[in-house]
Parts: sequence; C-alpha cells; structure tokens
Amino acid sequence: MNLEVVNGELHGIGSLDEDSTLDPNIGLEPGAVVFDLAKASSVNSIGIRTWVTWVSEMSKKYQFVFRHVPQAFILQMNMVNGFLPDNARIESFYVPVFNEETDEERDLLLKSGYDVAVENGETIIKFDLEERAGAGWELDIIGLDYFQFLKK
Repeated sequence: MNLEVVNGELHGIGSLDEDSTLDPNIGLEPGAVVFDLAKASSVNSIGIRTWVTWVSEMSKKYQFVFRHVPQAFILQMNMVNGFLPDNARIESFYVPVFNEETDEERDLLLKSGYDVAVENGETIIKFDLEERAGAGWELDIIGLDYFQFLKK
C-alpha cells in the first residue's frame, strides 16, 4: 500500500503487503486526519505487521478518522490487537452483501453511528437493507461479529 495526501486527507492505495511504503513523514499537521481507504485492496501477514508498527507510532501524533474502510481491513481490525488505534474512529466502512437470486456480491457503504451503532454494548442495525440495496439482498456476514470493531 502506498500513501498519498490529497486535499489535506491521507489516502491508502493498493495492497497492504511486503511492498507497502508507509512513510511516517506524511506531511500533515498533528491532530485529526481523515484517512481514506477507498482504494486499499488486500492485506497479508507481512502487511499486518508493517501496519501495526506504523499506525502505533503515527497514533502518537494523529487521530485517524478512517473513511471507506474495506472488508479486508475490517476483518483485521476485529482480529489483530493494535490494527485499529485506540484514538481512531471509523466514519464509514463497507459490508459485503449477497443476492442469492442473481448470485451477485457487492459491498455496501455504511456510516458508523448512522447505519450501524453500538448502544449499551449492543450492535444495532439502523438501516433497511432492501431500501438501501434493493430486493433480494442480504448481509453476507455471520451474525453481528463483523461489527466488533465498532466496540473498540
């Protein structure tokens, strides 16, 4: 994965793997920084290690607001301690959906707190899937475990 600063926002592009270039000198002032992952794709074990080291150091100066977080990153946030910094928050993320009738898969963009929220420790789905995705679509996740990252 490579990093680019565009209009004052940090963008992660490509695969988080052994070829990732995560430079600690991102050229932004310390504080809250939007980190857009719309163009980030996959994650492998070397990338995880690289990311956890980098994000741990960066979270000392920055409070990342993650936007357009893909499923590959959500899964790691749920499983790997330190993948999501304590001072970060998720603004928006993708959840996989599936249509059995058409055998189609796609990702649906959701907003934290608006579409899915945690209230009194419980995950609450606040959107109507049929209204958002159309008839025949269902969440392609097992239970509500996919949303564990919202409780961190």
